[in-house]
Amino acid sequence: MLNAVREPVTAPASSADRIFRNVVYLSGSLVATSIVTTLWTLFVPRRIGPHGMGLIVMAWSAFSIFQAVGSFGMRTLLVREIAADVRRAPELLGSAMVVRLLSIAPFLAITGLYVLLGHFGGEQALVLYLATGVAACLLLSDPYLAAFQAIERMKFVAFADVLNKTLLSACGIALVVMGFGATALVALMLVAAAIVLMVSAIWSRRYFTIDWHVDPARLSALVKDSLPYWGYALFSTFYLWVGSAMLAVMVPTRVVGWYGGPTKLLGTLMFVPVILSMAWLPKLVTAFTESPQRLKQVARMPTEQMLVLSLPVSVGAALIADPLIKFLYGPEFLPSIAVFIVLTLSVVPTYFNWAAYQILVACKRQAAWTKALAFVSVVNPVLNLVLIPTFQARDGNGAIGAALSFLITETLLLGIAFMVIHPFLHRQTLTRVLKSALATAGMAGAVSLVGGGLVVKVAVGAATFLALAVLLRIATSEEIRVVRRQLRLEHARG
Repeated sequence: MLNAVREPVTAPASSADRIFRNVVYLSGSLVATSIVTTLWTLFVPRRIGPHGMGLIVMAWSAFSIFQAVGSFGMRTLLVREIAADVRRAPELLGSAMVVRLLSIAPFLAITGLYVLLGHFGGEQALVLYLATGVAACLLLSDPYLAAFQAIERMKFVAFADVLNKTLLSACGIALVVMGFGATALVALMLVAAAIVLMVSAIWSRRYFTIDWHVDPARLSALVKDSLPYWGYALFSTFYLWVGSAMLAVMVPTRVVGWYGGPTKLLGTLMFVPVILSMAWLPKLVTAFTESPQRLKQVARMPTEQMLVLSLPVSVGAALIADPLIKFLYGPEFLPSIAVFIVLTLSVVPTYFNWAAYQILVACKRQAAWTKALAFVSVVNPVLNLVLIPTFQARDGNGAIGAALSFLITETLLLGIAFMVIHPFLHRQTLTRVLKSALATAGMAGAVSLVGGGLVVKVAVGAATFLALAVLLRIATSEEIRVVRRQLRLEHARG
């Protein structure tokens, strides 16, 4: 049974206040992890080179696919069901843990078969087995994090992310300085994932217990209910990583490394939808339980926030691609500049698609998005088959073809997403997006005119967009009131 939460006695927080507080926790973790990840990026890729980065990308793709398959899509289901009825947390978490433990042995067998059929050498085989271990730890820590999200204790989700990234960055830098290579870094991923699992289990004791009773009927029901979400996780992971997998087969390992750096940076640019979706999903679920009309009202704000912020993130990243890649990765990764510019163009459709999926989950229509992902999971490999060898033959950089394939399929998804969730959009949404476009255009002009290096361009771009955002009144009065109220509360606590 869920334990009583021992929190300081304060005035009841409004829904908007809780969301703001959770966003602050997640944003704080983002700042911290961005700093340590930047340090990793400055040291590690330069020392292991494109070939070593290719092995790292191989590990990322392996444990991402294994995690997607073994999770059965339960993360979103757990958040949804626990948010709707917190009393079910012990049985749901226990069943999820048992199902995931049962999936580990088959994954080891699949890894062995993959190594055998792929004729992988010693280093590649070891990387794959280590990645399987990482996937196992992630599968077991994920239910804890889902429960924290469902009960709106985002600080633990944030702490786990900071702990993992700090271990990977600090210890990873130390390893490469001592002369270790990519294989040691993948082993470190396994150690960090195991530590996160351990501390997540410790943190959870304050809030809930886990019912470890093995009930076949309950396990079967959980797997069955998860299948619609599993389809999404399976197709989305395949879609995201198929480019890397096909590159590994069709081009030299160094080209895979040229693709790995930009995809890692693109993942960093996903901070806005990640934070907003984690903070808003429980509220969207609750709103739908009240009425579909209530969901439409509540969904408006996160959707607008994602669209408004996607424009400056996309354009700003493209404008600083050249100095950013040179600063982070060094001269061996110059071919990554063009790859990153193409990927930044996918930010706007990706943000919108993320918002669409959260709304569909809240109103139990996630199967529609799964079908869309199944469609692009067919389209994307076909595009890769054509574009990767085309750009490899023309420029010696097939990674551009993989990036272009991703951009095209994300744009196709945007069209599908608009058709599905356009009833949730408002006239004011278009107004705010147009204002953001004007502020982004002003930001682009300022960054293009200013001299100096990366830091100067980022500072000028951020200051220009914020100034124009204030001038154009992009933020709503409700958003401003929430920020001011939270600032007063923090000041009073201080």
